[in-house]
Amino acid sequence: MSIAVLQRALFGGVLIATIAVAGMTRGSGTTFSAKASHTCDSDTTCSVVTQDGTGQAFAANAAANNGAVGTTDNPSATSGKRYSGVWGNDSSSDGGTLNVGVSASSSNGAGLLATSKNYVGIEVQGGKPSAPGSAGSVYSALAVTGGSHSNTETPPPLIDACSSSGPMPCTDGSAVFKVANNGAITVAACTGCQNDQTRTSSGRHVEAFAPRVAMPTVEDIGEGQVSAGRGYVRIDPAFAETMDRSTPYLVMLTPEGPSHGLYVAERSPNGFSVRENPGGASTLAFTYRIVAKPFDTPAQRLPAASGR
Repeated sequence: MSIAVLQRALFGGVLIATIAVAGMTRGSGTTFSAKASHTCDSDTTCSVVTQDGTGQAFAANAAANNGAVGTTDNPSATSGKRYSGVWGNDSSSDGGTLNVGVSASSSNGAGLLATSKNYVGIEVQGGKPSAPGSAGSVYSALAVTGGSHSNTETPPPLIDACSSSGPMPCTDGSAVFKVANNGAITVAACTGCQNDQTRTSSGRHVEAFAPRVAMPTVEDIGEGQVSAGRGYVRIDPAFAETMDRSTPYLVMLTPEGPSHGLYVAERSPNGFSVRENPGGASTLAFTYRIVAKPFDTPAQRLPAASGR
């Protein structure tokens, strides 16, 4: 082994850090230090390291600096092509899903840091849709799995997002947007709780806002009819399955015509009876709104905000 060279190699237009060693055989497992620099100018890969065994093809370590650095000077604004400073690819063809193109981990620091001065810090593409009528799996563009914890520990959140003035990395106590381990979403300084944009009949897009309530609810609306002052509303079975049947639900009635007033006489998980006040025997339509506690959500009223 006579020469160790750290090459700045162009692979498919992507600059990657590779090592070429004169006289090194494939899969030799040789460890060495590279201090020289080398530049090549061609349309093919400058250097390739191949491992035919079960060991790693390439490993880089630095005592007090970056272990490996890859850069690209591709002028994407003029070339119209996208290249990367570092490119990782899983080219296996057995159908398995355990491999990853690029893996990052850390014992105490952040496993992955992605920054950009003038553009998006991290971009995610991918996912797998299901074909129409197919029962196949659907995979998202981004999958997040929470960290492990014991039954006595507070579960770590799935996502913490901080403002530009917040800490780096973002911490739970400083997050302005948080997705808890159970999927609950918390938004700080929720002025009106903007929910989405709504398109109007004239084609304009306007801001829509979600109401803030003291506890989780599930709601349904509809219309009913009383004849001679009596009526019954059957609750949609699909909606009834979402209600917590161990607690009563609320019904708000609005008569759509003159009457002595309507009230709910009886309630059951399947429906409710409507009566007109004594002395009334009207026949008229009414609207109703059902408010119930959801089946799958703990009905905790105004819980303390965690981490604040």
